[in-house]
Amino acid sequence: QKSALESLRKVRHASTPDFLIRGWSSYTPAIRVTVADALLSRRDWLTKLLDAIQKHQISGSQISVAHRQKLTGHRDKKIRERAGRLFTAVGSNRAGIIEEYQVVNRLVGDPRKGREMFRAACMVCHRYRDEGNEIGPDMASMIGKAAPDLLTAILDPNAAVEDKFISYTATLRGDREVAGVIASETPTTLIFKTAAGATETVLRRDLLNLKATGLSLMPEGFEAAIKPQTMADLIAYIGGGVGAEVKAKK
Repeated sequence: QKSALESLRKVRHASTPDFLIRGWSSYTPAIRVTVADALLSRRDWLTKLLDAIQKHQISGSQISVAHRQKLTGHRDKKIRERAGRLFTAVGSNRAGIIEEYQVVNRLVGDPRKGREMFRAACMVCHRYRDEGNEIGPDMASMIGKAAPDLLTAILDPNAAVEDKFISYTATLRGDREVAGVIASETPTTLIFKTAAGATETVLRRDLLNLKATGLSLMPEGFEAAIKPQTMADLIAYIGGGVGAEVKAKK
């Protein structure tokens, strides 16, 4: 499939970008990278990509940070400005919730309580300090991040999702479904990690349909289960580095 896509990329045909965009929801993370690279390789093709985002055929959150930067930094001013407007709109749907939680930036968090919250609500999908599962991003990448950045990442998990963390649903023979992120793939198998922390291998020969949800496996709505002070505790733990870890263990 990747070889076929590479061949398409080299052929300048008016129908190629439409063909690539039409299959977007069924692409695995590795294929999406190849497709995005192809669409960004020609000016008229990337215009089709922006059209698809504007028409909600493709969610802007599914475009990687690297590809977003290519579009928002494009040498053509019209493309730069259009991409900037589209990707700004992606994160606006939960802006009100994030604004309500800005009080967290003025609160003092307790890393010990934050560790308890991590264990209760986060470690089923995230790993941090040798605890939890490697389904979503490792929380070690959050150490040192400013509280507003952590707040956005927690309350708006779909604002910028790396392809490897997008949830997929696979429909299999025997009327069975598997949902989760694709941890790895080979020419014959797909290996899923589910929200429950399990790993499941799917044979491609059993695959009837593969569809990306376009969303992170982490659901929106975390604010329903966590009040501002508890959020401050969690942020103090996952963003505080070694000092927070020491305090959490006391």
